[in-house]
Amino acid sequence: MRNLSYKGILLVAGLFFAFGFMKAQIYNVVDSDLEITGTSTLHDWEMNSDYSEGYLKGVVQNSNLKSIQEMRVQMKVTNLKSGKDAMDKVAYDAMKNDRFKNVDFELISATKKNENWVLHGYFTFAGARKEVKLNVAGNVIGKTITLIGSYTFKLTDFGIEPPTAMFGTIKTGDDVSLNFNIKFK
Repeated sequence: MRNLSYKGILLVAGLFFAFGFMKAQIYNVVDSDLEITGTSTLHDWEMNSDYSEGYLKGVVQNSNLKSIQEMRVQMKVTNLKSGKDAMDKVAYDAMKNDRFKNVDFELISATKKNENWVLHGYFTFAGARKEVKLNVAGNVIGKTITLIGSYTFKLTDFGIEPPTAMFGTIKTGDDVSLNFNIKFK
């Protein structure tokens, strides 16, 4: 009986020691590519940003992302650029940049499905906060975690009136897509 207790203690101590190595770490955003795309009565359009800030708290083991416990990514609205100053100004005005300077994602929970993840969180855009689920691909190369995904939504869902130009003759479509590739290290 005494050996069984001793072996049980060793087993518990061994498991505790092994799981101690799976402690969550903080990874900061080191690179990001974000693109918002949409349509208009004149042509399709896109705005890109290659800078965002944020972090991911998670567990990586054997080059595998095992868990995501916390995550927040934030981008300044004015980091989005179309290559056309007039279009950028109209877009910033529509996104209410005078009052709401950032686009933000804050994680509630993350669930792994095969090699991909479902990120359940809050997306804040133009001052409106909506609960969303994002399907993302995640991988680990070296010490860098990469998350790639997209989110399609309506501008009006976030209180944004689709912009118009040329006295209303050019109208932006309500449906837009946010595509992202974010690296954490």
